[in-house]
Amino acid sequence: MANTKKSEPRDFEHRWRASLKRGTPGRYLGHVHAPDEASAIEKAAAEFKVPDTLRNRIVVAIDD
Repeated sequence: MANTKKSEPRDFEHRWRASLKRGTPGRYLGHVHAPDEASAIEKAAAEFKVPDTLRNRIVVAIDD
């Protein structure tokens, strides 16, 4: 068995699919790259210029 050297963990960013819950079906916004769900929501709000009043309706899901 070969000895494998463990590498340091790196900051991995997932690809998140962002949508806006505003009816059925929700409106697709696009994709963002972020390490976790909270930062993905913030990036989506900034990148797709979602008003402050609608930021609580942004939904993200990992799309790797």
